[in-house]
Amino acid sequence: MLSLAGGLAGLGLAWAGVRLLVARAPTTIPRLSEVSVDPAVLGFTLLVSVAAGLLFGLLPMRTILTAPLATTAPRGLARAEQRGDATAAPRALVASEMALAVLLLIGAGLTVRSFLQLMAIDPGFDGSRALTLRIALPSATYADAARVAGFFEEVRTEVRRLPGAETAGFVRVLPLADDIGDSGLRIDGRPVPAGTPGRSADWQAVTPGWFEAMRIRLVQGRFIDSTDVGDGAPVIVINETLAREYFPGEDPLGQRIGVGRQDGPLRTIVGVVGDVRHHGLTAPVKRTFYVPHAQWATSFGNPRRAMTLVVRTRGDPRALLEPVAALVRQRDPDLSLSAVTTLDEVLATATREQRFTMALMSGFALLALVLAAVGVYGVIAYTVAQRSREIGIRLALGAGPARVERLLVRQGMGPVVAGLGVGLGVALGVSRFLESLLYGVGVVDPVTFVVVPVVLAAVAVVAVVVPARRAVSGDPVGVLKGD
Repeated sequence: MLSLAGGLAGLGLAWAGVRLLVARAPTTIPRLSEVSVDPAVLGFTLLVSVAAGLLFGLLPMRTILTAPLATTAPRGLARAEQRGDATAAPRALVASEMALAVLLLIGAGLTVRSFLQLMAIDPGFDGSRALTLRIALPSATYADAARVAGFFEEVRTEVRRLPGAETAGFVRVLPLADDIGDSGLRIDGRPVPAGTPGRSADWQAVTPGWFEAMRIRLVQGRFIDSTDVGDGAPVIVINETLAREYFPGEDPLGQRIGVGRQDGPLRTIVGVVGDVRHHGLTAPVKRTFYVPHAQWATSFGNPRRAMTLVVRTRGDPRALLEPVAALVRQRDPDLSLSAVTTLDEVLATATREQRFTMALMSGFALLALVLAAVGVYGVIAYTVAQRSREIGIRLALGAGPARVERLLVRQGMGPVVAGLGVGLGVALGVSRFLESLLYGVGVVDPVTFVVVPVVLAAVAVVAVVVPARRAVSGDPVGVLKGD
């Protein structure tokens, strides 16, 4: 009955846990909507619960049923003779529990350490207090490049004036939210050597204010500003990686590069900005250049009609959503906003798979830790209770309580240490299967492989000391009389 009740309770927790995991899991997991507790799982759970109750309830009966009806040996001596067999199974159980707990906790420790390393990566921009949304202009209404550029510039200027807004700007594709392709480029006066691949870099179109709204670091020169209009001098801003790879050991400012069409203008580099991890926090940073949105058509032919607005705010970024939407509707009632989110949410989405893995492993590890603590305590308390007469005799003959307690703790920690050793050995062998889920942490991380056994050993010490201390605090005479 106890096993069946435990199985039913566990089934309820499993049902709730599956619903929680499905709700929190990344949508990239295949067939996620099909994950559920089905009848086969229900039947298996009930079968295991009943089988566990029968198995572990009937095994102790074997000793009783096979014992002789009468024996000339005193009861205490009979217990002493049977103690070796009686404690072998509990000691093996404690060791196996600790081994499995070590395995799960090391797996969780590696994923947690990896996640912390991942969150310490600088994405190249500040994700706090920034609202983002996408606006797409129809080509039928906005066919002219000047009109497209004028619309985005007017919206940007008006958004900046809203109460609570610090600055705002548009970008072709938001980092970590969408992929961008690369474009060929040519450096003035530096033809590509024969037999080598052409020069290329990722391409972005940005309006004034975008670098400031993202808080991207300025390394040299200046950002794109309001002087970079469609009929103005063609300019371009590059990232540090492009400057380092194509202009090693020299000042890139003032250099001229061509992008897009072969007959497009050569653009003067007016600024170098910090690298932005556009394709993922762990993906390599690529060469990137930024062209003023108003000048995009002169190099690429068509104006960029779909752009993402980034608004840096002084408070809650979503509080500005309705005022921004009202401004857009005021200028063109037929336009709609899409991809409304915050930069913090963009960063959280970029790490959702790692978060899910960490949460899953941590949950299993916490469960293993609780089971190990409860199991060790229960088994040690049982074995100590079986030795109550022996403890009473030792105390009655003059052994100090502290000495008896140390003996019990030492004997109780034996299988714990053995289990820790076996668990560490197995973890060393199987941790390599987690390598694809880790970042910045080796599969044999010294911190994890030291902290986990120490934590488990501390929990086991508490679980061993409590029943040992309770055993030596009783009256030995009363124990002997009761036996």
